[in-house]
Amino acid sequence: MHAVYRRARWPRLLLAIYLACLGLVCSFILFEVLDVDGSDFLPLTQTEAVRPAESHHDDLKRVVLAALTLSLLLGAALAAQALDGAARLERAAIPRVRRFAPTPATRMLLPRAALADAPSA
Repeated sequence: MHAVYRRARWPRLLLAIYLACLGLVCSFILFEVLDVDGSDFLPLTQTEAVRPAESHHDDLKRVVLAALTLSLLLGAALAAQALDGAARLERAAIPRVRRFAPTPATRMLLPRAALADAPSA
């Protein structure tokens, strides 16, 4: 029973590591490659009186990032739940095997070589 429990824990651990790495890769792509937070742009100087046409750009970025984070967390939770359900179904599908112990009624069904009092050739 311990071995089955130990084997069932590894896929969850590997899934958690995989999802953490996926989150790191997605955050790297969003913030370093696509520059969603706008940190690589030079700040506007005081001499320029340029104002953006709409100030909703930052709000839109926050909404998109919040939706992305929520969808990743929800997807990870659903994936973990699906894997847990699949593991339960797999454990339930494994039949319980009882060890065969011959009784006087079933001794005649066994081959002669499997009996303890079989003559050696």
